[in-house]
Order: sequence, then structure tokens, then C-alpha cells
Amino acid sequence: MSDSSPSLQSIWTWPLPLAAVWLVVPVAGLLLRIELEPIAPHDYWWHLAMGRMIAVTGEIPGANLFLYTLPADQPFFDQPWLGQWGMYRLLAFGGHAGLVVCRNLITALTWTGLLLAALGRCRDPRMTGGYLLLIAAVTAPIFGVRTQMFAFIPYVCLVASLLAVADGRWSRRWLWGLLPMTALWANVHGTFVLAPVLVALTGGALVVEEWLEEGKIATRRAGWWMGLTLAVATSACLTPFGPDVYVYVVELTFGSDLSSTVSEWRSPDPGEPFGLITLASILGSTLVLGVRRRSVQLYEAVLFGATAYLGLDAIRSLFWWGAIAALIVPRHLRDWLAPADWTASDTGPLLGAAHALAAGGLIIGAVLAQPGWPVFRAASTSLEGYARRSGEGSQLLNYENATELVDRIAARDEPGQIFHAQALGGLIDYKIGAADPHTPRASAFLDQRMALLPERVWDDYFTISQARRGWRQKLESYDVDRLILSPDEQWRLIQEVQVDPGWRLEAVGEAHLLFVRVDVRS
Repeated sequence: MSDSSPSLQSIWTWPLPLAAVWLVVPVAGLLLRIELEPIAPHDYWWHLAMGRMIAVTGEIPGANLFLYTLPADQPFFDQPWLGQWGMYRLLAFGGHAGLVVCRNLITALTWTGLLLAALGRCRDPRMTGGYLLLIAAVTAPIFGVRTQMFAFIPYVCLVASLLAVADGRWSRRWLWGLLPMTALWANVHGTFVLAPVLVALTGGALVVEEWLEEGKIATRRAGWWMGLTLAVATSACLTPFGPDVYVYVVELTFGSDLSSTVSEWRSPDPGEPFGLITLASILGSTLVLGVRRRSVQLYEAVLFGATAYLGLDAIRSLFWWGAIAALIVPRHLRDWLAPADWTASDTGPLLGAAHALAAGGLIIGAVLAQPGWPVFRAASTSLEGYARRSGEGSQLLNYENATELVDRIAARDEPGQIFHAQALGGLIDYKIGAADPHTPRASAFLDQRMALLPERVWDDYFTISQARRGWRQKLESYDVDRLILSPDEQWRLIQEVQVDPGWRLEAVGEAHLLFVRVDVRS
């Protein structure tokens, strides 16, 4: 399937046309958006804790280790072990700033690759750049500093190559490169399962499409796609866990109710601005394909529908839909709207200079927004509302990272057992539980291993956090020594503890309060 649009070479001519700005805005704009956002604690510290254990001991932990609410030997499956090891090594090499720069580089490569792949299918920069800007706005919150970031480039390579082959622009032999890529992907993030699934959907759609057009099944073609799917699926087993890596993904996807406890596992909420924009984007894109249904290829419809289901099911899956949509929708949107040729309008020297200034400013701004560089320093005052102002990770970690309070507890020989806001579980794991990887400590109530936690632990957590009836008895049953509480989420409990003679306020952090049992020495 070829695109008869004008060559893109005319974009990079003088005077610079507006088309160039359309291509720069989605990539540079997204980078500026995420580069100035401090790191949230949720998955960040948990992955660093596991990375430290793996790097120091040379083994992948297979048990609970850090939570006193579960047996220490409770089995645990650590699928993204290589991504965690990589994050810890980056922290040791470049600190928190090194991990931020790594995330920024991955994001730049991801979106540049996606833009180039999208232009391969639709060479109208207005449609391609404009639609990518919409997708960037919808998926921006997903680009955090965690192991998921290592899955973005493999995914773009996967979908770009599948569509290039389906379109007839690439030979099928290029798809054998998916084998080593999937093997690596299966060791850094659980979304590797998308590789064999999307290969099977693409191949199946092509075979069915040929059958509908010619009235016969291309047996050899079907066999080739089945063989590729099996090979890709098998390559994912090249992990320390072998085929069990699929058992982990299935259990995580279908065997746990994460949507009830984790916001990013929930469906987009139309009652919130972000959810409304997301749903409007998916429905609007579906409308475009519906209007252009006679020209939509079966493999386009199948890939779009499958990934749209993922995006509607969970916020954390929106990029898997967005990347597919960015490659499929712009061409059909252009054909529907039938805009004037983007090369038809003349650009004078003055307007060309304005375009160059806008595009160049965005690119330079994105480059200089790295930690410690001019744009980042200039923006630091605006970050003070939600970034740490002092201490470890100043301006890099957001205010929810209670590092000073956890460090205060970690300095004690016996840190005891802590009840805390859920976001701090990984931080406690890293600074106390895995402080000495050879002798791990169980000091956290819960952490980011959502699938590991039984319903009773969640019930107890919410009973205590919301100071419901019996919260004191629950707290006593766990023999808790210290509380690190968030006013945003646990204000009712803070009110109760402040007037309870059995507890005293020991320290106040930037966003948390540390209480200690009165019979525990400071």
C-alpha cells in the first residue's frame, strides 16, 4: 500500500514551512511535558529495591522478604528483573538524574520512531503531526521512571514492522528480527506478551483478507505466520523463568483485581478531564475509521480494535493503543477531510523565520530541560509546588517521596514495623528492607506488588488508614512501631493518632508526618 502524497523532502527547505512545526511539536512538546515532572515514588523505589537485591546477591528474589503482613517465604515472581537491575545500575552511575535522563532519551527515541513510522503511511505532516500531538497528550502520564519505559521502543519496533510488512512496504523476512527483541523484552516488562498476540492478529487478518478477496486460503502464507507467531512466543521463554513467564502474565491479567486498588489499572473515567479526553480520542478515531470503512484494511481494523480494548480497560495500556492509532488513523483522516495540498501554500522569508524559531525553540528547549541544565534550572521554582525542595532528589523527586523520614528510621539499629501510605512501600523496601541485600528486613506493611497482597491485607490497610471501627486493634495486632502518614490520604487517622496518648509526633516531612509509639525510644 503506497502513499501518493508529496515527498517529505520539501519540508526541510527554506523558507521553512509550517509543516515542519507540525512534526516537531508532538515530540518536543511531550518531552518538555515529562522532563519537568518530578518522579513519583510508587513503582520507582520498588524496582530499585529489587535491582539492588539482584545486583548485590547475583540472584533474583523469589519470595516476599520485605512485608511483615505476609510470611517472609511467600512465593513471588519477579518477571522484570533485568529492567530492575538496569535501573539500579543507572542509579549507582548517575543518581536520580541519570534515571531521568535515561527516561527522557527513551521517550525521545520512542516518539521519533513512531513519528517516522507514521509518516511512512501518511506523508501529510498536518494530519500525522496533529494526530500524534493528540496521542501524546493522552499517553503522557504513562511515561514514568519505571521498568515499563524499557518496553516502549520494542513496542514501536513491533507495530511499525508489522504494518510495514502488511502494507507491502517491507519483506516478511524483516519480522524475524522480532525474536531477539522479544527475548529481551520478556526480561524487562510483562507487556512482551503483546508481541506474539499482535503477530498472530496481523497474520490472521492478512490470511482472512486474502480468503475474502480470492475465495481460497493461502496455506503457505498461513503456515508462515503461524510459524512466526510460535517462534516469537517461544523466544519470550528465554528468561530465567522459562515458560512460567506466561503463567505470571496470565495470573496478573486475569487472576487479580488490581483495578479496585490501583488507579492506573482502572478504565478512563469520563467524569474526569483526562478520562473525557481519552474516551473522546478513542471514539473519535473509531468514527474516522467507521466513515472510511471501505478503505480500512482488515488488519488495520483488527489491530486498532484489539488495542483500543486495552486502552479502554486500563489507563496504563493507553500507549499500546495510541501507537497503533498513530500509524493507522492519520491516513484515513486525511482522505476523509481531503485538505488542500500542504505544499500548495507559499511561505515567505519572514513567516519561515517564525516557523524556524518555533521549531528550533522547542527542540532546544527539550534538549536543555535535562536535570541541571538551563531550562530545568529556570523551571525549578515552578516545580517547588510538587517537587522536593531539599535533601535527596531535590527537584527530581516529587513531594510524596518521604526520603528524610524513612532515612530517619533506617538510621536505627531496629527500625521495627511501619504502617505507611501505600506509595511509600517501595521506598521503605529500598532504604530499610534491602539496605543490606544479604539480610533483608520486613518493615513495610505493603508495597507495589499488588498481585501478591491478599484481600485481607488491603482490608486492614483501608480500615487503619481511614480510622474505621477497630483500627487500633488492627494496628496492635501487627505490632507497629511507627507510622508515616499522608495528610492527603490518611487525614482521619492523623486526627485520631494526634489525640491518642499511645503515640507521639516525632517528625514532620515535606508531605508526611512520622508518629512513634510512646514506649519506643527515639
